Amino acid sequence: MDPIYSADNTTTAYQLNWSLALFGKAALPDSSLWLIDLSAATEKDGVRILSANSRSENVIQFLISTRPESSPSDCVRSVKGRLQYLIRDHNPKAFRRNYHIHSVGETTSSALDEYVARQTAKHPMADPKVQARLEANQFLDPEIDLSKCIATTRFAGRVASINEDTEIRHSSE
Repeated sequence: MDPIYSADNTTTAYQLNWSLALFGKAALPDSSLWLIDLSAATEKDGVRILSANSRSENVIQFLISTRPESSPSDCVRSVKGRLQYLIRDHNPKAFRRNYHIHSVGETTSSALDEYVARQTAKHPMADPKVQARLEANQFLDPEIDLSKCIATTRFAGRVASINEDTEIRHSSE
């Protein structure tokens, strides 16, 4: 008896889910007019729309799933840009500049570590000295567990690095 699933009839699946809210400047058209076309268009970008719900007349909340190489900004660009294109005749400038996106579901620290580690290569700096400084300051310390939050803030779960440029000094020094 042959196995039901094989490398020939399956593809790798990832469960990287995001909640994305887009805010319209005015009332947005009903999703029945654009959801099928938007879903097909965003699939090309590696973004799968799992659901879309109107929270109010000018707020749409999406549940989306992506591949590991898709960043949050890639998700927003895909959904918001392609939806704007689809509804351009109804509303040529439908959306406000702001949006809200956050991950939902389970993720592992190692997946986050890998994502952060790829950022210097994915978004290289124009100045080679700045690029070298960023790469030199990137480190992994197994003693630090970012999943154990000590204080909560609006930016919980994000890490910021500030590099002081020692070459720039005030003229009085």
